[in-house]
Amino acid sequence: MVGRKPMHPGKVLENILERLNLTKTEAAAKLGISRKALSEFCGGKTNCTVQMASKLAAALDMNAAAWINMQANHDAWEAQNMNVDGVEKFPKEPMKKAV
Repeated sequence: MVGRKPMHPGKVLENILERLNLTKTEAAAKLGISRKALSEFCGGKTNCTVQMASKLAAALDMNAAAWINMQANHDAWEAQNMNVDGVEKFPKEPMKKAV
């Protein structure tokens, strides 16, 4: 494992909603999405899409790139720490062509 896993953007949103005293039902209505979709996002079951990032940015008066970057950092950590059995390294030097 490399470093500490970045927080999923849904968990960040969940913390924000808690500080704002907004329920998921209220927040979902304000975002124009279903409560189920918001709950899955906050639970880390779905990723922050461009559409979700845009909605969150508009609702929270912030930059959509912040949400996209949170998701990218989370995904990069997952990829870096993923077990990838059955993969062979490419050669360091070009392979000679058969004549």
